Amino acid sequence: MIHLLPNWILKSKNYYLTVVGMDGNFKFVNEHYQNQFAFYSDNWIGLHSYHLVHPDDQEKCLIATNKIIANPHEVVELQIRKGTPIANEYIWTTWEFSLLMDEYGFPLGIMCVGHNITESKLANEKALEFERKADSIIENISEGFFVLNKNWEFLKFNHAAEELLGLRKEEVLGNSFWKFFSENAHYQFPKLLLWAFEKNESISFEEKVLNKEVIYKATVYPSPEGLTVFFKDVTEERTIANSLLHSESKLRALLDSTSDCNVLISPDFKVLSYNKQAAITMFQLSHKELKEGDDFRDYIFEDAEIPFLKAFNMALNGQVVKIERELKVESNKYVWFSISYYPVYDHQNNLMGVSFDSVDIDQRKRIEINLQKKNEMLNSISWKQSHEVRKPVANILGLVSLLKETEEKEERNLYIKHLEEESNDLDDIIHEIVHKISDYYYLGDK
Repeated sequence: MIHLLPNWILKSKNYYLTVVGMDGNFKFVNEHYQNQFAFYSDNWIGLHSYHLVHPDDQEKCLIATNKIIANPHEVVELQIRKGTPIANEYIWTTWEFSLLMDEYGFPLGIMCVGHNITESKLANEKALEFERKADSIIENISEGFFVLNKNWEFLKFNHAAEELLGLRKEEVLGNSFWKFFSENAHYQFPKLLLWAFEKNESISFEEKVLNKEVIYKATVYPSPEGLTVFFKDVTEERTIANSLLHSESKLRALLDSTSDCNVLISPDFKVLSYNKQAAITMFQLSHKELKEGDDFRDYIFEDAEIPFLKAFNMALNGQVVKIERELKVESNKYVWFSISYYPVYDHQNNLMGVSFDSVDIDQRKRIEINLQKKNEMLNSISWKQSHEVRKPVANILGLVSLLKETEEKEERNLYIKHLEEESNDLDDIIHEIVHKISDYYYLGDK
């Protein structure tokens, strides 16, 4: 009988070869089969072929055997689980059963050729499990999803796609994409899919469906098997984005129309944004063009750097800092500015940086300085009137009283002399007051 068996498989180290008699017992096993299952027996001849076969697979063996006996020239393929040294563990094997006959056509038994497919079987099961999980995830995502093969037939179509496109999975799967979407339609969606397919390039796009006032965003991924498409309704997102853009434009217009200088600075001193007046002011002060990403310290005068850093760090710690400072804007021109430092937070209350705001307060500041000087003059005039004027006036009044009481000529002349001196002192004080009043009105005209 052995001479009837293929020589290559007799000595194979990858394929099992067994011959099972009509009674179901082994008549021959090759060396590879013997080595693989030596843990069970070192002599398989005469043992029943069901040994080590999983109980659920024994009937498959019987059906295959009967089919071969009924059709001697047919080959039957089947997969069988075989036992291992570990209880309740099995390996997967695949077999081809055929009828072995002698040179006279007399059946000698069932020739079984098989090999171990456990690794590929487990890999396939893992792949199937992964595919099931992926299908479950895709079915439950909020984005629409479908897959087309190279013939543009739908292979997959999730629930979100049904909702977004108004099509039922049952009517779509297996049918052509072009049955539902026309290449010549007024929308670009089909044409862009065709472009991705022909160019074999991924593409993302947005399109508004006119009759629905809906905006879709789609991403298309081509592959040798066809196209995978993800899409979603972004109408609300775009409405919000447009609203924010409109609000940002209005805010930008408002900031650019103000005379205030406004710069947003990151914690590491980088310029994040600025308004029109900030660009003008910084150029006047530093003769440099303000740009986003620049280090703002490059625009600060050397003598102002320490106060700037102190105020900036205080703002980073959550404090609002306001100072007034006179800065040199030209060779002989100084201007007063009110400078404020505000901590800036995002919508999640994370510190973004510091808002540096400066306002030209030169006119107001100089008015305040003049008012302060005028107040000082008024206080000085008031003091002279209430203190220095009273002394000579009191002396004059006293001398006049003495003159009235004295008749002696020499004594009267002495009083008159003192009276003249006090009058001169009073005149000097009055002249000084008049001079201060003149200065006061001069300051009022500035």
